[in-house]
Amino acid sequence: MKEQANVESKQRRGKPFFLVLGLLLLLILNNLNVDYAVVLLKDEMQIPQWYLILLFGLNIAAMGALVGIYGFRKLGVYLFPITIMFHFIIHLNFLMTFLYTDVFMMFFFIGIGLLVFIPKWELFK
Repeated sequence: MKEQANVESKQRRGKPFFLVLGLLLLLILNNLNVDYAVVLLKDEMQIPQWYLILLFGLNIAAMGALVGIYGFRKLGVYLFPITIMFHFIIHLNFLMTFLYTDVFMMFFFIGIGLLVFIPKWELFK
């Protein structure tokens, strides 16, 4: 019985699944690094505290969405692009910085990530 559950688990998550999640996690960590640089320039750029909390909150929500995708939750698949788009728009409007990481993350998630996740959609809750 335990072996059958292990085989089903391997069928659910393969190398492409882990590679997509790993790359998306690395890109989110890159976003955290960019946002940390914003924290270091907070006084010089006169950035309000709520903006920094919002940026880091969006990054944490994106990581939570990846955990949801790993746990086969549909909410994670919906929440991830929303948080990344919102992060991009916030950076563009308030700091006037065009984050190529966010753009690449969206193209990668839509172009390749969904090719990995959609065939497993019936397993998502």
